[in-house]
Amino acid sequence: AGFWLFLPPGAFGEGLVVLGLAGAFTAALWGVTQINPKAVLAYSTVSQMGLMLALIGGGVAPLSVAFYALHHGLAKGALFLSVEAVKGAVGRARWLMLAMAGLAALSVAGLPLTGGSAVKVTAKSDLSGALALGVTATGVTTGLVMAWFLLRLARSGARPSHRLVWQFLPVIALALAALALPWMLWPPGIDVAPGYALSGAALRDGFWPLAVAAALVLTAKLFRFAPPVHRPGGMLAKLPVRGRPFGGISSIDTGLAATSALRVAGRVGWLAESVERALIRWRWSGLGAVMAFLVLTLMMQ
Repeated sequence: AGFWLFLPPGAFGEGLVVLGLAGAFTAALWGVTQINPKAVLAYSTVSQMGLMLALIGGGVAPLSVAFYALHHGLAKGALFLSVEAVKGAVGRARWLMLAMAGLAALSVAGLPLTGGSAVKVTAKSDLSGALALGVTATGVTTGLVMAWFLLRLARSGARPSHRLVWQFLPVIALALAALALPWMLWPPGIDVAPGYALSGAALRDGFWPLAVAAALVLTAKLFRFAPPVHRPGGMLAKLPVRGRPFGGISSIDTGLAATSALRVAGRVGWLAESVERALIRWRWSGLGAVMAFLVLTLMMQ
């Protein structure tokens, strides 16, 4: 919403496309280096935010981007909730939760006939040429990170819970909503009709990225390749700076100005982490965040 309200139309278009696609590919690949299923989902979300940034830079209608964001919120909500639901389930219930997570993951990856394929068709209706191909190609890395998430989820330890119904129902409801709602809420201002998502061209664009992802997964399994493991936020450890502004980075010397800037950034980061830890301990932090979001939304009307 901030981009649509405050960014001048057409401003920084090519730059946003480059940054968005770079984030979409690299964040998804970095997600494959994570062990915690929730960390995998977090990097997948960063990847999807990058894709939406590229769509905005490419001139896609705000309604189409909002449509895309709606589906992502539903599907990713189901996936995040499925982590604890799978841990708390045993037997058939565990398989049911894994199946719901699988459906939501396939929808995020844009499998044809899912809600994810519908929102991608509407988003790409305003694109052509290299940018449309680039957006389609992000399905490869999205497929990889979703496959890795499902693998880590299936391997997560069981921790039986007595609140099974309250854990299961939101996962099932959100997963089914992600699959069906985009077809039911097809935006009226979109140039393509829902039937186009079932055409041969749309089905081909939806299938080939996932076929490539599946081939890569099978190849890795065949040659017993395991991705490297990094801690969440480990990208910062790759920055070529000296000192400890980001919790232990060491490499080459930098200039005085750069070092000072990094120290300031380190202090800001430490302050942000301290506030985050305090909010986590506050039982009403979630409700407060929702209320703050609603207030900001009303102020922007």
